[in-house]
Amino acid sequence: MSATYHLIRLVVWRALSRDWLRGLITVLGVALGVAVVLAIRLANDAVLESFRNSLDHVAGKSRLQVSAGEAGFDERLFPAIAKTPGVSRAVPVIQEITRVAGQTGEVLMVLGVDVLADAGIREYRGPTPEMADPLSLLTEPNAILLTERFAGAHGLGLNSSIRIFTPSGPKDFVIRGLLADQGVARTMDGQFAVLDIAPAQLHFAKLGRLDRVDVLLDGQADPDRVASTLRQKLPPDVSVERPEARNAQVEQMLASFQLNLFVLSLIALFVGMFLVYNTLSVSVVRRRRQIGILRGLGVSRGQVLLAVAAEGGLIGLIGSGVGVAMGVLLARTTLGAVSRTVSSLYAFIRPGEVHLPATVIMQAILLGCGTAVLSSVLPALEATAITPRETLAAATLERRHRPWLLAGGGLGLALAAFGLAQADPVGGKPLFGYGAALSLLLGATLLCPACLLVFQRMLAAGLAGSRFLPGWMAAGNLGRSLRRNAVTIGAMVVGLAMLVSVSTMIQSFRTTVEVWIHQTIRADLYLSRATRLIKGADLRLPAGILEEVWTVPGVAEVDGFRGLRVEDGRGGRFLLGAGDFDVMARRGQVLFRRGDSAGILQEARARDRLIVSETFAERYHLGEGDEVVVRPPGQPVALRIAGVYYDYTTEGGVAVMDRGLFRRLWNDPWLTSILIYLRPGADPQATREEILRRLPASEGLVVFSNRALKARVLEIFDQTFAITYALEVVALVVAALGILNTLIASVLERTREIGILRSVGFTRGGILRLLLCEAGFMGALANLLGGLAGLLLSLILIYVINKQSFGWTIQFTFPARLILEYAVLTLSASLAAGSFPAWRASRLPIAEAVRYE
Repeated sequence: MSATYHLIRLVVWRALSRDWLRGLITVLGVALGVAVVLAIRLANDAVLESFRNSLDHVAGKSRLQVSAGEAGFDERLFPAIAKTPGVSRAVPVIQEITRVAGQTGEVLMVLGVDVLADAGIREYRGPTPEMADPLSLLTEPNAILLTERFAGAHGLGLNSSIRIFTPSGPKDFVIRGLLADQGVARTMDGQFAVLDIAPAQLHFAKLGRLDRVDVLLDGQADPDRVASTLRQKLPPDVSVERPEARNAQVEQMLASFQLNLFVLSLIALFVGMFLVYNTLSVSVVRRRRQIGILRGLGVSRGQVLLAVAAEGGLIGLIGSGVGVAMGVLLARTTLGAVSRTVSSLYAFIRPGEVHLPATVIMQAILLGCGTAVLSSVLPALEATAITPRETLAAATLERRHRPWLLAGGGLGLALAAFGLAQADPVGGKPLFGYGAALSLLLGATLLCPACLLVFQRMLAAGLAGSRFLPGWMAAGNLGRSLRRNAVTIGAMVVGLAMLVSVSTMIQSFRTTVEVWIHQTIRADLYLSRATRLIKGADLRLPAGILEEVWTVPGVAEVDGFRGLRVEDGRGGRFLLGAGDFDVMARRGQVLFRRGDSAGILQEARARDRLIVSETFAERYHLGEGDEVVVRPPGQPVALRIAGVYYDYTTEGGVAVMDRGLFRRLWNDPWLTSILIYLRPGADPQATREEILRRLPASEGLVVFSNRALKARVLEIFDQTFAITYALEVVALVVAALGILNTLIASVLERTREIGILRSVGFTRGGILRLLLCEAGFMGALANLLGGLAGLLLSLILIYVINKQSFGWTIQFTFPARLILEYAVLTLSASLAAGSFPAWRASRLPIAEAVRYE
């Protein structure tokens, strides 16, 4: 063991310290990969923790929750819940997310509870004593409790007022207590307020309704048995579940999004593997004579294997340590991007601080070290193959390379990718799709040596006899260091393929969405709550507003839309929509998978049928003519699907019925938004101002023009994918480090050759051009292979991974401009990476270079 330790210290440490620049570049490549993976992991964990904390704090000690989706249920059911055997305490709850007037972007989760009974469910502590005497909240209908954190951040104090939006307009509330940063006050990072339930029902227009009931059980009561009893006593539209089930639903909702982000983050680390492999391969080649001598002195193959693997492990350990530090800094920026995306698409969150669990840090370090050690296996095995008598030059190792055999393996992996892409998802996740993408990337890298050989021979033949001597010599050098150059090009191919594929998918998605919004968003103006861009916020509008808008000069027709989250009977929820199908048939243009828009809508209206979005159909495995069971108050109702339409705004899907049918099934007098069609020649801006002037609650309303709404949809789209671009750019940076590393090694290996070239008349400029040509040639081939692999990979992303993850159909768009931009970017990165080694080679003193061994 002692001998092995001394061998590792002698061989590994001396090699890294002597070739410190290349070692530093390799460490940086590993560090970037680890940093990206860790940042995404920490951001994902922070988002989930924010959800869990909010749900757990709000749920308190309750063991069961009774709810009926966004519509809530009749409060007359409460006595039956409270008197169920096994129920110790039942607390009625009203819960709303609403905007704070005068505070741009600020929202509050408002909890309306029975303050006399709620202290046994949730923990309230504060620097003010009001919760010790909860009757103080009952004496004033406008009394409210805020968290000390929120009040302090906005300069509010005891007995001051705060103005928040309600369905009937903004209202002023008097702060009668402050809650310390403990228990329920930590909900949504302190964006939390408490009302007594009666004022909450009044202010938020829910008289006679409850959002849910939190249930505390007797000590010996079985939660499942009590839940079963409650389900038998309550209507079918009311669900009973444990609070932790809601956590599971949230995590399931985010699973595909977060998994895709995590897989993309691994690409940078995957590219870093090529960097480590190349570094150690060159290291083995350069120490071939040394390893042969050590083997002659009695060093075993196992000790040589361990020494090379230890070099990879040391690189991985240092890179992982640096990567952890970088990842923690990057996570704070990443968290903002991830939380904005989640808030736009899934549910509003207010993420707290990024936490650094020791287990996650250790996992990141192990991942970086494991990746580096895995990358060192092949170089280590090659080192063990060196016999004690072997003192041959590095070129011998290059001749052992079998590019055509590897090309056969690459084609086999490409065929395997095609087969995997045909498989169905596993548990709703496109695992075989990820396998297909990985197979395609590996196949592309295995094809690199053969493609490089063909490319090199074509270059050499084309440049033979030309006066551009540096280019001809550079082409020859590509083939002389075939394996090392092929690995470098492979890393560039992977980075570029991911960038091209993801960009193609995003551009195709964006183009599809643009076509969709231009064809489906036909109204001239759209009226809704200012909170419409906050997921989970109260968006209700009084139905009377519809008649008021009708009377505004210039308005030709209006269509009121109601969106309502309802239970699906399987533990999940979906968005149920209601609109005027007659107006939609005449004015709108819904894009259905099959059939005419107006005909389908008229049939649905006449025969009491639904139309559903494509994502809804995919989620529940339904199609035209199938039945959807909806659960209005009373008995479930089965409605047939008249058509399936394309939709790109509602994650998880939506089912829409005519508003007349909705009013018959649901006693819901509200609207969510109003679509306004103008008369020919009417001024949209003047009409918009007149609408807001006439409406009494206009302070909490917004009216978007057709153009503004389309721009907002695309703005949210671009924000959603901003982090994806950043991840792929990091992968390309790591790949560029590979070119830098390779050319530095080339300069070191060819120092004597460069000295001879200088002595026979090559100028410094000639040497510079020679090395830059090598970098440019590698970048050009990486462009060709990476672009082609990226286009093939984009088909997997669009038609397999995206379709199986989210259910959206995307029309492929060929990204000619993007490919050209990325070609310039990759070539520029290659030349930039080659500039330093080229400059360094051109500055070598001739006499010193000729003597170099």
